[in-house]
Amino acid sequence: MALSLLLGSLPAAAAEEQAPSEDALDFAEAAVPVDGSEAENALQVQVAAQLFTMEQGSRPTCKPKLLNARVIEPERHDAWVERWLVRGCLEILPYRVAFAPDPQSGAVAFTVTEDVGTHGAPSH
Repeated sequence: MALSLLLGSLPAAAAEEQAPSEDALDFAEAAVPVDGSEAENALQVQVAAQLFTMEQGSRPTCKPKLLNARVIEPERHDAWVERWLVRGCLEILPYRVAFAPDPQSGAVAFTVTEDVGTHGAPSH
């Protein structure tokens, strides 16, 4: 599953439809700053809220915990990729977070995908 968000360029109606839940924002604000992330804190909050939403959608009985992040593809042309680790139900789940500027708005967009290897196992 891949989810994207473009910060700073959504029309008001679209922003309201995609607004994270209060629980997601509480989770995100408590997790920031994220150790190892190169993203600004406001962007980290948005990524963390998205991860919380993804985790709650697939594992609603678990309370996820954001562990850390690390750059796996260094910045090039204002774009970079990080791996964020989330502790779910008794397991650590990696997520690939790709950051890139939107050429039209200049805002930073990100895409979150589950980081799985070729055989379905997390790639660490």
